[in-house]
Amino acid sequence: LCLPVCLGRGDLQPQLDSAMQDVSDKYLLLEETEKQAVRRALVEERSRFCVFVSMLRPVVDEEMSMLGEITHLQTLTDDLKTLTMDPHKLPASSEQVLLFDARRI
Repeated sequence: LCLPVCLGRGDLQPQLDSAMQDVSDKYLLLEETEKQAVRRALVEERSRFCVFVSMLRPVVDEEMSMLGEITHLQTLTDDLKTLTMDPHKLPASSEQVLLFDARRI
């Protein structure tokens, strides 16, 4: 009479193979679940970043617009500086008015 302890190594191999296949299947399932969780976390993070950028964009656009206005202001201040350097020298446009008036007389 042979008891379960008398089972040969070959008798346990199918159970071992089945257990290994089960572990392998569960590992693949765990791996896939982990990928999905990481993907959801990355999408959430990207979503927040996209919302932040969409709120930041109008501020940056306004700042860029103001920089463009500063360039115009710089041109105006340069022109004013040139026109007001010497109070005794009339601008060319004023000299032309005087010449035109002199011709009319």
